[in-house]
Amino acid sequence: MTEVQDHSRCLICPVIHELAEVKCEISIQDIIDKLENTIVDTWPNVQNMADSKSDWIRRINLCASSLNITLLKQKPNWKKISKRIEEKTSINEPDNSSPSKKLNTTSCSGSTALEVPLSPQDKNDIAKMLDNLDRDNFWVLNATIKDAIKTKTKPKSVEEKIRDFAVSCNFVHPSQSLILDVEDHHWIDVFTTEELKEIRKEGGPILRPIPKDLEEKLKDLQDMTSALQAYRYGHQLDHDPINDHLMSWLSETLVVTSRYFLKGNCNDIESMKESDKLYYLWGFLNKIFFGSSVKALGKEMTSEANAAALNGKRKLSAVDATNKKKMGRRTDTIYKASGVELDCLEIGHQVDSTKEMKDSMIKLPIVLKDMLCAIVQDIPSIINQTHILGYNINGNSVVLLDANVPKGYVTRIRRINPIPYPTCSDDYIQRIIPLLKIAVNGKMIIDSTLNKYRSTAFDLIDTGDETAVLPPCFIPRRKLTTPSSSLSLSSAASATTPETSSSTSSSLKNRPDQHVSKKRR
Repeated sequence: MTEVQDHSRCLICPVIHELAEVKCEISIQDIIDKLENTIVDTWPNVQNMADSKSDWIRRINLCASSLNITLLKQKPNWKKISKRIEEKTSINEPDNSSPSKKLNTTSCSGSTALEVPLSPQDKNDIAKMLDNLDRDNFWVLNATIKDAIKTKTKPKSVEEKIRDFAVSCNFVHPSQSLILDVEDHHWIDVFTTEELKEIRKEGGPILRPIPKDLEEKLKDLQDMTSALQAYRYGHQLDHDPINDHLMSWLSETLVVTSRYFLKGNCNDIESMKESDKLYYLWGFLNKIFFGSSVKALGKEMTSEANAAALNGKRKLSAVDATNKKKMGRRTDTIYKASGVELDCLEIGHQVDSTKEMKDSMIKLPIVLKDMLCAIVQDIPSIINQTHILGYNINGNSVVLLDANVPKGYVTRIRRINPIPYPTCSDDYIQRIIPLLKIAVNGKMIIDSTLNKYRSTAFDLIDTGDETAVLPPCFIPRRKLTTPSSSLSLSSAASATTPETSSSTSSSLKNRPDQHVSKKRR
């Protein structure tokens, strides 16, 4: 990768991607404003002002094309940046702007993405979508029924309580998509303690018993005290590498991960870039699928399910022009099999509470529900048996998210507590064992969903049926009304780099309308 490509991928692409999540149209000026501190800090020479401006614009356009995003054709204003560069050069010192104002490439626009305002029409759309659901399918909790008997009132369903909260919000929130994240503290004011316990426990726990032969190997590991012992154990593990994929994965994982700690501490981990951490440290989450039909697709893949949901209401040009086709949210890894998405992974190379909240509480729940909708759209009868997973890595810890529909129309999000990566030989054993269990559980849950999907016949359903199986994720109106631009996406796609062309083209595949409704079986 060239210097320009590396610089663009690490700095510019994340900024464009974050802006695309909160703005319908993006200009070069928007991106330059976000990158102002970085541009000033890295400006090579004030005498090459024109050349450097052209170079930055070229980099920005290249990144936008690689992300399949068309930028508004507006001439950027460089006056503010030029003045700062001249001041910096005149005193021959680094920029003294406050650290709090410098760009953080891992969380740029994070606070904005957490505060997307709702218009009055958005609130009407939310209420209308939720009010049109079949009340006979609503989920009424036993704890709610008990309280209603005591107070001699009519019990309120989970959907109705979510609906009331959703329309009271002033900003976009997962509740408007009928997503109930049990770790979201807002629900403490909506449900009682007993109701939340019932919501969390419905359908059984997230984690499942792991295979006995693997459990025995993990018990052997529990008796060890150092990374060197685990390294030797992994090397000597007797297994058939062709047919015993799980044992082969365990052997390789122990050898690869323990090598960083054979001399005690490993300081190299903290300095690793995001892509390096995903490949070297967390690669075992992907490699466990080697030998199976599930493919872990990296390089910031676009979710087809999310793209289908975003484009579900596109219409032919008539009174108004056809809306521009939108790309789905990008995640660092997407797990696919049989044409459907079953899991995704998002990683941040350093601890960032804002990015963690945005990814774990907003981005991933929405993407997971879109994946869930895509599956039950094909086969409504497996709606209550389908689980979609997500991994959120923040710094050196991982959280597993589970999305499913236990009852009614509610997509419930549960998660396990964060499990940290080892830091030294002394803590390697006690940390690697739960991480191995996370990976195995993830594979078991994905395999279970895939088996149900493959073994159940598709239903023949009238596409004009108005009865919803699972309501789609809510999309603010301003994201639905982006007019077609003069530069088509096809021309932008032709300008993509070889590295990103496969991922961007996957988001443009035609899929059945995500918003098509069906009756439940």
